[in-house]
Amino acid sequence: MNDALSVIGLTKTFPGVIAVNNVTLSFKEGKIYGLVGENGAGKSTLIKLLTGAEKPTKGKILIKGEQAEINSVEEGELKYGICAVFQDDVSIPLLSVAENIFLGKESIFYKNGLITYSLLYRASEEVLKRLNLRIDVKTQMSNLSVAERKLVHIAKAVYKNPKILILDEATAPLSRTEVERLFSLLRELKQKGTTIIFISHRLREVLEISDVVIVMKDGKVVAEIENVNLSQDKVVEMMTGTKVELAFPKRAEKVGDIVLSLKGIKLDNILNNISLSLHEGEIVALAGLRGQGQEKLLEAIFGLEKLDGGEIYLSGKRIDISEPADAIKNGIIYVSDKRDYEELWPTLSVLKNVSMASLNKRSRFGFIKLKNEMKEVAEMVDFLAIRAPSVLHETMYLSGGNKQKVALAKWLLVGGKVMLLNKPTDGIDVMTKMELYRILRDLAGRGKSILTYLSELPEVLNLPDRILVMREGAIIKEFKGGAVSEKELLASYYGSV
Repeated sequence: MNDALSVIGLTKTFPGVIAVNNVTLSFKEGKIYGLVGENGAGKSTLIKLLTGAEKPTKGKILIKGEQAEINSVEEGELKYGICAVFQDDVSIPLLSVAENIFLGKESIFYKNGLITYSLLYRASEEVLKRLNLRIDVKTQMSNLSVAERKLVHIAKAVYKNPKILILDEATAPLSRTEVERLFSLLRELKQKGTTIIFISHRLREVLEISDVVIVMKDGKVVAEIENVNLSQDKVVEMMTGTKVELAFPKRAEKVGDIVLSLKGIKLDNILNNISLSLHEGEIVALAGLRGQGQEKLLEAIFGLEKLDGGEIYLSGKRIDISEPADAIKNGIIYVSDKRDYEELWPTLSVLKNVSMASLNKRSRFGFIKLKNEMKEVAEMVDFLAIRAPSVLHETMYLSGGNKQKVALAKWLLVGGKVMLLNKPTDGIDVMTKMELYRILRDLAGRGKSILTYLSELPEVLNLPDRILVMREGAIIKEFKGGAVSEKELLASYYGSV
């Protein structure tokens, strides 16, 4: 097999950080490479260098043995056939699915200076067929779920017939059925000679699809190994430099009084007569197949969705929540799973991102004491073990796991009794996940009440005190944490019990 892509001594530095450190690798035609590593290992930065999204500080990129200078993502696609689906969502929400698919290439549908939308829609439907997607191409991207938007971007990349296809955390929001459909397509592309680089924190998926596994740590490649009898434990050991087993903190021995209760919550055709209670010091997980109303329930409690019916009680007192300000006033906070464009300002510092939601608590006569702000943020950075060169470091340069901690820190400074968390560990490495498990249990031990949507089975089975399984917008089963098997839990997802 020939080398489709290779790099020699590739290095990228940011202020105070060596993100990619003297990396030398070769990627052959017709092979799938799994790229793994902890958050901050340098994976996403390496991908940005390969695609032209970032320029290397030094080192060479070779395409089929010839040195290439890739000045932009567009040049990487058009000149070298490198197509990528990045971890961050690059959709333009107010444009239609079709307009997003052919963004920048609308001229091919021009007739007399105007876009012929019938042709644009037909071409877009052809793009989506590769992944058997039944999505209305006329609808705005903002109307799609996170998973649907990701699938649209994957289909768009595949339709370009790339020579090198790069998927960065592409499966994070996908269901198992969607992952299997994607993997079937990747194997088909592999047979046609496409080189595929697959980045994921889901090690089971990496081992399922990859021919070769590449492990990065601290900006360097520490292992490149054929995927033959390779185990998850071995990969984790290479990633961390030590033997690690996924561990969960002990559940609460007892919980306090009911803090939050919902009665008969209804929302369009999405939530159907939801009633639940959440105790002080308790972690409750919303579970089930994706798209069963878990995320909408959290958003509705926080005031991001207008309810059609039902009542919300806080410590026995009925409260009205019509917007997020009402929820915050009542001590309810929400951390979105869309951290890069709903929770954070990437170009602002860690300091500003953490403090922005609680500025009114520290302002006096319209002025903020920087010394107090620095002290509170530094304490939160220490508590959450946020790894950044300083609190003045721009958030955009942090790893996914540290960005998630910054988002959590922002809301912890706001304060409150009830925490609503939407898939808090998605796209995060195993070590950072275990840190977050400890943090959440610590917060519960301090009296916080946590309602969280979890999508990964090991977390659902081992983290919460109670599990509420949702299907078709209703809670159809409740399990006590630690008292249900994986088989029984999955059966409830599909309606077998």
